[in-house]
Amino acid sequence: MRVQQLFAGGLLMVITLLSSVTLPTQKSTALCATPRSELLGNWININSNTRSITQVKINFACGDVALCDTNGHCSQDYTGFVIRVYGACHPTNCAWGQATAKVRKLPHEVLTASYNQGFAQRNLFANLNNGQLLLTSNTHFTDRSGRSDYKAFDYFKKSH
Repeated sequence: MRVQQLFAGGLLMVITLLSSVTLPTQKSTALCATPRSELLGNWININSNTRSITQVKINFACGDVALCDTNGHCSQDYTGFVIRVYGACHPTNCAWGQATAKVRKLPHEVLTASYNQGFAQRNLFANLNNGQLLLTSNTHFTDRSGRSDYKAFDYFKKSH
């Protein structure tokens, strides 16, 4: 019993001392290592006349950074691969937005991502093929329009 009282008293003294110590303020940083992947980068469709996907950006988001707007709304602290897809529209390309992506290492790296566009669900699969990005997109129409689902294959070159 006496040992417990001494321990509790000593712990209280340490906490009291620590609470009165002023430490120099320093910007805190965390490390988030971007994995090595040949899939990362900005990719442009090799068919400049495509009516499909024109550009793909694959990045790695580091969740140790939260971006907040002036109203105090902060981004989620997601760590992982993200993809931005742009489709052929006129006069400028249509941004599909950003989606989280998974990279699996099978015999080779394969990135998977999904977009729900309201009228269609699109599942994307990207991998390298002879130095180019091969993007396979499976489109399933959900708007009851009667359109047939389809699969498209597009090749992209890395933009430097």
